[in-house]
Amino acid sequence: VLTAIGLPAEEARASLRFSLGRHTTQADVDFALQIIPAVVAQLRQLSPTYPREAAAKT
Repeated sequence: VLTAIGLPAEEARASLRFSLGRHTTQADVDFALQIIPAVVAQLRQLSPTYPREAAAKT
């Protein structure tokens, strides 16, 4: 989906995409917002390329 809208493949592979539906509650969103930062931090620590990519963007 992300490459279909023009995002480069390497950025699409490093992206999280969220979908909300009519059954998604505010509690679901609040829970996701609480846990996502920690999960992203863990994934970045596991990534062999993240430090290089982050340095290139600054």
